[in-house]
Amino acid sequence: MTDPAPLAPSPPPLASGLPGRLATWVADRANPMLVRCIRQELRSKTFLGVFVLLLAVCAIAAIASAGASSDHVNSQVGRTLFSVLGWSWSLVVVIQAMSTFQAVIRERNEDTWDLLDLTGMGPRPVLRGLLLANLVQGQLYTAALAPFLVMAYLLRGIDLLTIVFALIVVPLTGIAASTLAVFFASIGNNKPSRAFFGGLLGLGLTGAWLGSLALWFDLRWLDWLLGGLLNGTYEIWLTLGGWFNGWLAFVALMLVLSGTLMTHRAGDRSSGPRLLWFVLWGNGLLWFVGVCLTLPGSRPADLADALGVFAIMGVVWAGILGLFSVSEDLALSQRQARTITQAPRWRAWATLFHAPGAARGRLCFLALLCASILVGAFAGFLGDGRDFPNKAAIAAAILGCYLCAWLVLGDYLYRGPAQSWLDTTALRRGFLLVLLAAVNLAPLLILAF
Repeated sequence: MTDPAPLAPSPPPLASGLPGRLATWVADRANPMLVRCIRQELRSKTFLGVFVLLLAVCAIAAIASAGASSDHVNSQVGRTLFSVLGWSWSLVVVIQAMSTFQAVIRERNEDTWDLLDLTGMGPRPVLRGLLLANLVQGQLYTAALAPFLVMAYLLRGIDLLTIVFALIVVPLTGIAASTLAVFFASIGNNKPSRAFFGGLLGLGLTGAWLGSLALWFDLRWLDWLLGGLLNGTYEIWLTLGGWFNGWLAFVALMLVLSGTLMTHRAGDRSSGPRLLWFVLWGNGLLWFVGVCLTLPGSRPADLADALGVFAIMGVVWAGILGLFSVSEDLALSQRQARTITQAPRWRAWATLFHAPGAARGRLCFLALLCASILVGAFAGFLGDGRDFPNKAAIAAAILGCYLCAWLVLGDYLYRGPAQSWLDTTALRRGFLLVLLAAVNLAPLLILAF
């Protein structure tokens, strides 16, 4: 009897080696919504149709530009090709934003959003997955455009820095448009309202795309901007820094508000927006101070004027926070109470202001209001007796007192005599707006009649 043949050695696992282990680690920890959306979008007919249409437009433009090219030093054929590619690229940004809107609406219309919440994924991870999938899809479109952008550079009329600028700005614009689409998709609570906001978003994005025609086909503004950037012009660098800072603030605001609107009513819908409100307030203060201190030829009087203006803006910013935080419910659900009782030690102190509930909402509003008024007082002190900083400080204090009186009166009415009619946060906030309009218009009506 012969011995059995030895078994062949098993093949090594696919995940052997550092690259394989890294790929397995990334796959295990990837956002599930990211993987799902990428698979769905790459298989959809919309993605295939847009991709083929983009390639066809770029190919036709490239063939026409190649036929019209010449050896002249001042040839502008490459510049024209770049303008056509950029405008087509902007249309893709609009399509991506509307696709993101449809993805969120599809989840909400099919009532699968609550199922996602039961899996342990909160609204913010889901929204991050949607935006990351949108970013990956945008990179695929960019890869399709890359050869034609190289051709535009070789045809002359455009420099490499302009192409790099477009490769940075257009994807950032796409992310901002997608976050705006997510915010619009999270507002409506029923299908008709969602359809209305979808149409409004589509009209706005289409109008912005048509308006960008003048920017893409008249690139003198871009030449001026990039020229100042290369020359180290302070105003140009400040403008670019302000744009990027505004982009970060806009994206953060849209994501936080969208995640808050999609959070279950019994959950914590207050901590994120309140914390972001304070962060944006501090960011604005740093910009006002930083610009005044670094601007060539600036004086302490300029800093005092800037802080006076910021104090008034900060009081208005605090009033917007008070509109939403003071009108919340006094009673807390069990999930909301756990955010206070089970908060980690490193942020337990912050629950005094940022935790849910109207009681902490009042403290949050008063803290931001007092901080803004103190900035105005410091501006008056720094102004050394000048009129404008003193008037700005007084105006900030008077406006703060006015907002406090408005919120106290409204809080007394909708929690006292009108409690049976105004029993939800939406009704209370609407009542506060009506009360503010009535108080402001009453003197005008009295004088008119």
